[in-house]
Amino acid sequence: MKKTSDAAPVSVALHLGGAIRIGGQRIAIAELKDLLDAVMATGSVQGVAEWQGLSYRAAWARLKECEAAAGRPLVKKIRGHGTGLTDVGRALHEALARAASALEAPLARETRALSRSIAGVLAEGTHQLTLAVSHDLLFMEALSALGLSDVAVVGSGEALMRLVQGRADAAGFHCGPVEPADAGPPFADIMKNPGFVVRPLFMREQGLLLARGNPLGVAALADLAGGRVRYVNRQPGSGTRIWFDQMLGDARLKPSDIAGYELEEFTHYAVAAVIASGAADAGLAARSAAERFGLEFLPLGWETYYLASIATLPEDALDDLIAEVSARAAATPGYRTPPQAG
Repeated sequence: MKKTSDAAPVSVALHLGGAIRIGGQRIAIAELKDLLDAVMATGSVQGVAEWQGLSYRAAWARLKECEAAAGRPLVKKIRGHGTGLTDVGRALHEALARAASALEAPLARETRALSRSIAGVLAEGTHQLTLAVSHDLLFMEALSALGLSDVAVVGSGEALMRLVQGRADAAGFHCGPVEPADAGPPFADIMKNPGFVVRPLFMREQGLLLARGNPLGVAALADLAGGRVRYVNRQPGSGTRIWFDQMLGDARLKPSDIAGYELEEFTHYAVAAVIASGAADAGLAARSAAERFGLEFLPLGWETYYLASIATLPEDALDDLIAEVSARAAATPGYRTPPQAG
């Protein structure tokens, strides 16, 4: 995984392209869409000319060329309102807009991957990875050790959304003890999408963090009910929150049974800090957070933390990160490396 160099920056732009062929006629999709966008936005041929940096005559000629290729009128004069699209022109505009919208996220992802590949060939280095990750103490330490700073710490769902939208090269996520394919969207969606690669990165032990000495005698999840124990939750969309809600459902408990269910924090550290300060009595988090703050820990199970990335990202782009995390997981209590496939 190469660091950013002082070489000239590489910029890549991918757009909706291709062509529509009608008989022997050919219409460039990008040109047609831009013309129709301009008519919709400006309502005049003069506006189209200014939109595209053309003369009025050249803009009108382009519109007529597209009409001739389509074999149908695409624009019409509207008395007192300049120029608008015909029904055919409007239908084409809507179809192209839908296609552009559907391709926006894949194009953004491939733009990131292509930028990195081209930079590696033409420049002396690559752009630094952009990551969106669910919080984990060991993972954050590994990122820091490698000097990776372009990292957004968000919930698992938000991390995957940023990856899908092309706003990140890779996303770190977890979804409790279930496999991602069985966890529903967005986890299952990522697993079946060939545009992404998902790797199990490490396993970690999750459980209830409790005040030192466990003065309330919490011995099971059911002990959180009844209002005696003040709970501190994670934010909606986080993998830990999803797991907690699943466990409540399995135990036939409702959020209203848990005092403090609405109190939300955004990291394992924050949950541990709230409990350590005496503002709450319990919260679900990783064992490492309990040990860091000197709290009691009631184990509830192990989960796998995954790293999803754009499939066309260069194969070696994540090697250093995966190696660093694996080494730390093998040597840190409360963590372990995932079993090898096959």
